[in-house]
Amino acid sequence: EKDLGVCLIDIGGGTTDIIIYHEDGVLHAGAVPIGGDNITSDIAYGVQTTIEQAEQLKCEYGSAKSAMEDPEENITIQGTSGRDSKTISKKQLAKIIEPRMDEILRLVKNEIRKCDYLGEYTFGIVLTGGGSQLNNILDLSSEIFQQPVKIGTPKLKDAISDKINSPRYSTSVGLINYGRDNENTKKYRETMSITNIVKKILKKCGII
Repeated sequence: EKDLGVCLIDIGGGTTDIIIYHEDGVLHAGAVPIGGDNITSDIAYGVQTTIEQAEQLKCEYGSAKSAMEDPEENITIQGTSGRDSKTISKKQLAKIIEPRMDEILRLVKNEIRKCDYLGEYTFGIVLTGGGSQLNNILDLSSEIFQQPVKIGTPKLKDAISDKINSPRYSTSVGLINYGRDNENTKKYRETMSITNIVKKILKKCGII
């Protein structure tokens, strides 16, 4: 994909990063200063709940296309600080998420337009990062980019946990792979262990 042309979009918490590969090289790289954390904040304000519960709602029920959600399928939101619990539909939740995700993707599209090449990429658009795990994000992305879109996931063999092969860990796995592939070229190879680095990352992520 990198050799023949692809646009990789990493939807992280604080930023959304873009890198475009074309003709066996990097054509353009950029970033948009909003990401999944903004969606979480929108949910917290929209349904009057905590950031922690808003993050859980996003991860478990979040959708990028309100038109594709059932207005009869409800979600119970636990009350906070003595407030009563409330019920909203998945469609209502998606109506909070969709405008922000639409904004993110359109800002990404504007960033892509800054590069010299305005045609289609051989392998289209690849979405990754935690924000790419929203339901129906491929439908919204296809509408905006008018190119083939897929979700990119890590392919770490013999992973300690299947959770690692998730879009949210793409950057971490990529760094691990880079370190492994270049370990013999580093002067500190005798003191730095890839195994120890992996364990530290997984422990920080709460996987082990």
